[in-house]
Amino acid sequence: MDPGTIDELERKLRAVMDKQEIHEVLMRYCRGIDRCDEALVLSAFHEDATDNHTGPVEMVAERVPRVIEMARTTVKGTSHNLCNELVELDGDVAHAESYLLAYHRIEHEGRELDWILGARYLDRLERRAGEWRIAHRTVVNDWQRFDDVGPLPRGLKESTYLDHANQAKRTREDVSYRSIPPLKGTTA
Repeated sequence: MDPGTIDELERKLRAVMDKQEIHEVLMRYCRGIDRCDEALVLSAFHEDATDNHTGPVEMVAERVPRVIEMARTTVKGTSHNLCNELVELDGDVAHAESYLLAYHRIEHEGRELDWILGARYLDRLERRAGEWRIAHRTVVNDWQRFDDVGPLPRGLKESTYLDHANQAKRTREDVSYRSIPPLKGTTA
């Protein structure tokens, strides 16, 4: 085999591996935010990372504990789902745009609401000491909607199936932690 071909294959394999590692960083963030696992969320970011989620740029280390506490006390449940994911590599720096669908069950003025939003994470990631993490995140909000959570529609019988199913927990007591253990260094 031509040495040039081997070099090209190695370069392509490295790019695939880098993109997979970046994908896993983004998934750690989503899992951490949905389970209110502060250590897991922070593991997706470098210690000096910044975030522009809602306008002002903040240090992630200061923002995340506040957001997790708010989520535990005012949000009944969330589901962050990344869809289209584009990653451009440039050595030890990468830029990613990830489309997000996020569902939040909240209470407001005595009503239960589903706040659903479509947004994009624009991330600058850096590989430091061989590990990819987010160095800066900007969130672009594309759309949102609020839906009342109502009773079951008339004529639809309540299923007892979910009465015995595993129920989500927004802590490390969630059943997922029995099958996917916390990452090393995230035992907070």
